[in-house]
Parts: sequence; C-alpha cells; structure tokens
Amino acid sequence: MVSTRKNRKSGDEISLLGFGGMRFPLLPGTEEIDERQVAEMVELAIQNGVNYFDTAFPYHGGKSEVVLGRVLNDHPRDRYFLADKLPLWELKTPQDVDDMFELQLKKCGKAHFDYYLMHSLCVPTWDAAKRTDAYRVLERKKREGKIRNLGFSFHDRLPLLKEIVRACDWDFAQLQINYVDWVAIGAKEMYQCLADAGIPVAVMEPLRGGALVNLPKQAAEELERATPHATPASWGLRFAASLPNVMTVLSGMSSTEQVAENVRNLSDFAPLSSEENAMLDRIRILYQSASTIPCTGCRYCMPCPRGVNIPGNFTAYNIYRGSGNVNWVFLNAYFGLLTEQEFSSNCVSCGLCEKKCPQHIRIPHELKKVRMTAEKLKDGW
Repeated sequence: MVSTRKNRKSGDEISLLGFGGMRFPLLPGTEEIDERQVAEMVELAIQNGVNYFDTAFPYHGGKSEVVLGRVLNDHPRDRYFLADKLPLWELKTPQDVDDMFELQLKKCGKAHFDYYLMHSLCVPTWDAAKRTDAYRVLERKKREGKIRNLGFSFHDRLPLLKEIVRACDWDFAQLQINYVDWVAIGAKEMYQCLADAGIPVAVMEPLRGGALVNLPKQAAEELERATPHATPASWGLRFAASLPNVMTVLSGMSSTEQVAENVRNLSDFAPLSSEENAMLDRIRILYQSASTIPCTGCRYCMPCPRGVNIPGNFTAYNIYRGSGNVNWVFLNAYFGLLTEQEFSSNCVSCGLCEKKCPQHIRIPHELKKVRMTAEKLKDGW
C-alpha cells in the first residue's frame, strides 16, 4: 500500500502518490481519452491506497474533468480527495469565477471539491485573480461547503510567491519540484517559503514531464550502479516525497504499468539519505550539461496556429541530447514520430505559445534550434 502523509492544516491522511489527470491514455489514432483504461488505472490506484486525484479545466481539451469525475463515481466519495483548478486566463469578472466553478462541479459530477486551486499563478494570472476578486468568490464557495481546501498552483519566481502567500489565507499550494528544478528554477527557496508559512505542498512535475526518466547515458549509468533495481522514475518520486512539508507527489500516469511502478516506488516509503541526495546533485549536473530544453510536456502552449507539435519537437531534441548526440536517435524521433505539418520548420515566431508557457521557455528560439538540428542531421545522413 502507498504510504500516506497527514495534511497538517486539515488533518487529511493523503496518499504520498497523487494521480494527475493531465496525461491519460488515448484511444489509438485519436485525441479521445481511453476511458476504459483510465477506469482500470484508477481502480488499481485506489486498491493500493491512492486517494488524491487531480484534474484541471484545460487538461485533454476539457475532457479530463468529465472522464475522471465519471470514473470516480464507481468509488465511494469518502475514499478519495478530488482536486480541480480555476482557469483564471478564461475569466474577466467575479461572476465568471462563480460560473466557471459551478461548471467544473457539474463536469466532474460532484457536490464539492476537496482541494481547489487557482491555476498556474504567475504575474498575468495573479493580476486576473485580483481583477476578478477570485479569492473572495472562492472563499464564499468554501463557506458553502463546496470547497474543503483552497490553494493555488504556481509557475513563477520567489518574489511573486512571497506576495501571494502574504495576500491570502491559503490551505495548500502546488509547486513544481524535482531534483533538477530544485536548483534550476529556485524550487528549493520556493518550497522553503511555503514551509515557513505553514502551507502544505502538492508536488507537480516530479519527473519534469518524463524528462528525468530518459536521462543522459552517464547519469543513467550512475543511478544504475547505485541501485541496480531502482528506476530513474523512483529516484525522482523519492526526491520530492522526502521533503517533510510535501503532502502528495503528483504523477500524470498513462498506463496501468506506470500506476503499478509508482505504487511500488512510494509504498513503505523511506526518505533519501544524505548520500543519495549528494548523488542526485551529481545527476543534476550531468543532466544540465546535456543542454536539454526544459519542457515538461504540459501542452499549455498548444494548439499552435501553424500546427507545430511544440512538445513533440522538444521531446525529440531532448532524447537526442540525452543520448550523447547520436544522430539516428534524433532522426528516428523527429522524422518518425512527427508529421510534416508538426515540424519545427513551420514555426513563424508569432509568440502566442511563449506567453502561455509556465516554464518561461523562449519557444520560437528553441524551435529554431530544433529545426537547425534536423536540417543538419538530415543533410548528413
């Protein structure tokens, strides 16, 4: 059974493994969620003690809330905690906040949310939260019993986080934490800010969108030598779960095999030792030396008006860099998995994607890098 951790503010016993609804499996050749497979994954998760399920309005084009809510209807309401998020970029007035919240309850088929977040707070969305008086509206929903715990997810820098923490009485927060971003984006300082404020943390992107599963060769070999039977995914999950102010670690799982593996990784949980943390510091340096693009595959940048598959391009490039620049690895990933319309060469640098990227990636600039790599390697093949 998955280990649990008590939310110190609410008293909830929450599974250390949380089930994220952003990367559900799809029916072959479509963008439709494979609901039968999701039901099997959720059943397996709940049987093994997972009780925290997370979704959001934009996930799977708005379909994640519906599918997850319907699948969870097969289980007693007191067996799980459901988290959803308010898409502030869609809203202009306090009434919009009210209407959106009620729509999300309806989509999920629930009378209340156990955990509800203002989604992806950064400078523009925090401005939208203030403009729409979102906190006041959601506090009213909490008094009505429709929200049990009110929080926010965050994608910005420490000064803004401190402002948000001071502005409202939060029950929890969701933060991007993994052993690379612990240093790369200052997640260590942001985690400490929340810990000092007594705000429990739900971790997102513990594997950096899967990037920490496909490590550069030298990094993967060092982990293998340290613990031959542990997977790269287990190291990422254990790093996040070892932080004492973390109440759950979310994983966007796409198969029953991933559910089973993650259950194993966070059952009978033992925090990392100082020696293991030191090793992950070395792995982080090796990872960063590969010069990968810090895309987590969240798809907030999509759809591209020109049809470019932005995360697909970045995945191909990162696989190539992680392989030690083996040419055929990139060519297979780029020309084998992407259609001609999805190629980086179709980018016109309109900048729409860059405005929506929670990782603050200079997307047109990075797509140009991918395009130049593709052209160079194809010409030399």
